[in-house]
This record gives sequence, structure tokens and C-alpha cells, in this order.
Amino acid sequence: MAQPIEDESPETESDKDKDSDIGWFYKASSKRLLWTILGVICGVSLIAEFFVHPRHGHFHLDEGLAFYAMLGFAACSLMIFGAKAIGYVLKAKPEFYEKEERK
Repeated sequence: MAQPIEDESPETESDKDKDSDIGWFYKASSKRLLWTILGVICGVSLIAEFFVHPRHGHFHLDEGLAFYAMLGFAACSLMIFGAKAIGYVLKAKPEFYEKEERK
């Protein structure tokens, strides 16, 4: 016997209830909020550099504005590109596992 077709009426749940199955970090509104908070924190720390006592670095370069932020960004970028390069070197060829099955 055929199953009766259920009425496919539009859902009346609010968007908040629909997103309850999704984790908080995956919601678009949460992502936007986190990026905004990150931007505000970065902006405040950059502005605070103007009011903090002058730096006395070991070299002239590390006394510059936002030097440590740029250094951290460069180091993180190098780690990402280095990990990608290592991934290409260590990646197994697709036919690697097929050879073992033939034996």
C-alpha cells in the first residue's frame, strides 16, 4: 500500500530555531561577530601603540609601528606555505594503494 503524502506546508519556525542544529561557530551571524571583534581588537592595539611609551628595540627595524603584527603575519604565512609544500612532498600517489591490491 502506498504511503500517504504528508502536507509540505512551509515551516513556521523562526530562523533562530532552524540554526539550532548548527554549531555556534558555523552560523553566519557568529562569524560576522567574531570578525568584527577581531578587527576592533586589532584596531585598538594599533591605536594604543601611539600612546604607549616609545620602544627601545635592539634594532631600528623593531621600533617601527606594528612591527610585531607584521612579523607574526609573515611567520604565520610562512608556516602555512611550508605546510602546503610538505603536503605535496609527502602525499601518496593515487595508484599507490592499487598496486598493493594487485599483489
